[in-house]
Amino acid sequence: MYISPSNPVVKKVLNDFMAKELFTSVETAYDTDNVVYRVYGNEDAKQFKFCFSSNCSKYILENGGMKMLEAKYKEFLRPKSEWDPDFDLTLIIDLSEMPKTKKVKKSMEESEAEAIRQENDLIRIRRKDLIEPIAERLSELKKDFLSAPIRLAMEAALNGTIVPPMEVPYRQDEKFWVTMPGKGEVQVSLAVNFHNDVDVSLGRVMLLEWQDSQRKVKTPPMIKFHDKELPAELAKAFPKLASEKYSNGLISFSKLRALIL
Repeated sequence: MYISPSNPVVKKVLNDFMAKELFTSVETAYDTDNVVYRVYGNEDAKQFKFCFSSNCSKYILENGGMKMLEAKYKEFLRPKSEWDPDFDLTLIIDLSEMPKTKKVKKSMEESEAEAIRQENDLIRIRRKDLIEPIAERLSELKKDFLSAPIRLAMEAALNGTIVPPMEVPYRQDEKFWVTMPGKGEVQVSLAVNFHNDVDVSLGRVMLLEWQDSQRKVKTPPMIKFHDKELPAELAKAFPKLASEKYSNGLISFSKLRALIL
């Protein structure tokens, strides 16, 4: 089953705002993981602000988030003084260079008006071709942002360096951890927490299946379900973790240097 990394609601909102130039409108959208988006415009500057907040944005910005944004969203980045103060992150979409349709005036000859209509049809197609990739990219922001600490560790592994262990409380009652047991090795561990017995039972089946699935894939990551004992690297790096309770424990994914390079 293929699951798209983009948010279809955010993508549609961005497409509508840019295509229709809804500079005077404001749209707020909510996502899982306590993520909030907002889109609104500045008609004078022909710009839209795309705002984002999450549970642990400040920590992520300091641990790979800004580096990821500079690598993947550089053209939308502006100084923090231009960010919306009510959100953790703001990207700017500049439409000032976007091709514009022309008005058909009543005073025009029919042949001239028809020529402009045909030209406008081509301009709308061109605008759509320019807008669609922007909406698609920005609709994946949550995926890129929340995983930025993992990206930071992966890059360190490729460069032969090590980053300190990271704890990311990305949900209200769940976290993930990124550790590097050695050069070239990255381990990502995720807490799994359900709130009713049926979900707990189904979750255990799913986690065991993930662990078993590595036997069916060529050169898979190492997958380990920890329902009783913590991974040694986590227990050492985060001593308080031993007192935290999650209904289904943790699942860890490790990639060795040979698999990363």
